[in-house]
Amino acid sequence: MHFFNTAGPVNKNDHYCIDPLSRFDLSNIYMLVEQKKYMMLHAPRQTGKTSYLIAFSEFINNEGKYNCLYLNVEAVFTGANDILESMKGILFELASRARDYLHDTFPESIAVKVLEEKGPNLAFNELLTLWSKNSPKPIILLIDEIDALEGDVLGSILRQIRAGFDKRPQLFPQSIIFCGVEDIRYKRIADPNGNSVTGVQGFNVEAKSLKLSNFSREEIKSLFDQYTSEKNLDVEPEVFEAIWHLTRGQPWLVNALAYEICFEMVPRKQDIKVISLREVQEASENLIQRREIHLTNLLERLKEEKVKKIISPILTGEKIMNDPSEEDVRYLLDLGIINIDRNTIHIANDIYKEIIPRSLIYPTQLLIQYNLASYLDDNDELNLRKMLKAFQSFFNKYYERWVSYFYYKDAGPFLLLQAFLQRIIDGGGQIVRQYFLGRGRVTLLIKWPTKSSEQNVLIDMRYLTGNLKEAIKEGAEILGIEMMNLGIKYGHLVYFEKNYTSLSEQKVFSQNLSKGYTIDVWKI
Repeated sequence: MHFFNTAGPVNKNDHYCIDPLSRFDLSNIYMLVEQKKYMMLHAPRQTGKTSYLIAFSEFINNEGKYNCLYLNVEAVFTGANDILESMKGILFELASRARDYLHDTFPESIAVKVLEEKGPNLAFNELLTLWSKNSPKPIILLIDEIDALEGDVLGSILRQIRAGFDKRPQLFPQSIIFCGVEDIRYKRIADPNGNSVTGVQGFNVEAKSLKLSNFSREEIKSLFDQYTSEKNLDVEPEVFEAIWHLTRGQPWLVNALAYEICFEMVPRKQDIKVISLREVQEASENLIQRREIHLTNLLERLKEEKVKKIISPILTGEKIMNDPSEEDVRYLLDLGIINIDRNTIHIANDIYKEIIPRSLIYPTQLLIQYNLASYLDDNDELNLRKMLKAFQSFFNKYYERWVSYFYYKDAGPFLLLQAFLQRIIDGGGQIVRQYFLGRGRVTLLIKWPTKSSEQNVLIDMRYLTGNLKEAIKEGAEILGIEMMNLGIKYGHLVYFEKNYTSLSEQKVFSQNLSKGYTIDVWKI
């Protein structure tokens, strides 16, 4: 039985999958190996790096020219400065894998001896030297999770590899591929004097840095086709475009959506013959609400200051006040949290756009009391004006107390409004968020099912800067254009005071611009 994989490397015998070797130019990697190059393969977590390395090692070994060994160092790391125990673990793991996968017992026979005689800062170099000298074929070493190592341990490993580089291939591996989330050229480590330096200063033999891409639209379709052709199911054409926007091809997200649809939802709908857009939307919401482990790991990163420095302005649409360093931007790119399109930073995909603010507001959202029925009319339409009036009162009473709980305080008012709305909209509707970094605004598209159709309302959130009258004129004009483009008749323009310190007089402006739509303007 095949299924979609969401944990660990892919296995063609078990999983619907994209051939790992097809995801990178195999001839280019092989050429670099032939040229005795050392290189870095990096990509965000759960994008298929390990699957690629394992498939590559099998390919190389089957070809017969080299002995290729895959080595994962994450599990054997015992601490940033515990060099002896960590090095012991790395040597023994290498020896074990060489024995089991290459049927080569030589590393196992010398591991203890080299560690005792050479010590942890020379043992890895010595083992690779003696192993290469004894091996009938040049050695290719694939070191996975290299960036999981820290401090003295990482520094020692890199220095030992650099020291043996000139001895390849007779007395050192012909080629080494390092793999991790971060490119170790830019990872900060300690030099022998204890000074913090970037990896490129501590390690200058890496010839090439390669990044594993997300799935393409065609690969997403190919993955689903493996299941639907087997089960004789059709797929609505818009499904694949929706999955693309939700995931931007992030492999774990694609597989998780596919598993949710095909193995959780479809079996419950036994008469289903066509996978529709509705299943995709429901599956996406299920993943967000369950906060699967991949998403939980992502959200843990939000607590890091260099992540907050970039994500917080995105959540308010403001400019990044202190220009982020290239190192910070690269770090978020490596994590897969952001991408850059037309020189503008964006949250990487629509699921991340949803899960990031919703995770930040979740504890607050749970504590907000509401009565859904009080905000519905006879057609089951939401009365957004009544909701925003209620929020205005709520904000006046509780702003300072609630926002003090937010880690992202600069985005506090925006997050508090979303928490208030999300608590109600979760009763059956959907909020679609759009961020405009550097343009001072964030929009919320409220989608709500009614008795007759679907209600759509657009809310534009901004900080008030400058003259209120001029701000309203500019904001209403931009919001009105968007409403016309989307065919929306009702919208709300919400201005928050940037430095809210007291219960200033609140005003609501209702503006009918006589262009087929109505905009309510709120100052909070």
